[in-house]
Amino acid sequence: MLKTIFVKIPSLDDNELVPTLKDCLDKAEHPERVHIAVSLIYSDKKHLEDLVKFKEAYSEANLQIVTREYEVNYIGVGKQRKIVGDMYDGQDYVLQVDSHTWFCKNWDTKLIDLHDGDDKTILTAYAGQYGYVNGTRQPIGDGKLRFPTIVEGDKQFASFTDAWKDEPIYNDDREFIPVDKFCANFAFGTKHWGVQTGLVAESVFWSEEPLQTEYLKINKYNFLYPNIDEPLICHLYAQHITEDSKRTPYTNYLTLEEHEFLDNYDTEVYHGHMDRIKNYTHIQETRG
Repeated sequence: MLKTIFVKIPSLDDNELVPTLKDCLDKAEHPERVHIAVSLIYSDKKHLEDLVKFKEAYSEANLQIVTREYEVNYIGVGKQRKIVGDMYDGQDYVLQVDSHTWFCKNWDTKLIDLHDGDDKTILTAYAGQYGYVNGTRQPIGDGKLRFPTIVEGDKQFASFTDAWKDEPIYNDDREFIPVDKFCANFAFGTKHWGVQTGLVAESVFWSEEPLQTEYLKINKYNFLYPNIDEPLICHLYAQHITEDSKRTPYTNYLTLEEHEFLDNYDTEVYHGHMDRIKNYTHIQETRG
């Protein structure tokens, strides 16, 4: 019996959403085992119409969609990831990506073969890079997964201080390398993680990764970087956005006042949840 994969995809007015969905299904060795959940926030109805057309064209696909017209109080990656996460229905594996993602051929089989099957293992890294070359989506450079590295600042507050960077791994022949943080644009784990996500639904943007990292660590998850010398999963980063591959940062929708408010709110979310994590850690250590 084929192992199943649940793919979580949040989206905000992204021209790349439908190409991502098409890539996900067309390049899977066994598309019938792929279950996709999409949460789309749209200000331009074209994105809604394109998604509906795709669902009709791929009527046999395991595809669930939730759509909502844009409102400023509905901004937040945590909200969207919770919506798609709530659609999880017991599949064997879970893949988290963004709505601007490139998949390699037979990605489903490759990921399952890479994973050790342990419920506490999450394969994660910053996805490789893709862009459009002569009108075709393809990896940029070597397209390899990128290793997250701390360069300065407090590790727990790193996402707010831009202290993390990503870089390729060189001269290391280990197949898997421990990673110190959860990377939101590529993570792959088992059904155990499908239920125990560590997600903070109130996160707007910056607080997402450090909080999810700490929650999952508290619950004894291990993060591993798959050190494979080929493109696997790639992401459309800001430097490769063109007219053909438009994706819109959430900040483009906000006034200066709204942006400042949400930044302050995100900081409060971070500190509030981090305090709870530390208290939980203290309780666990005391009981031990």
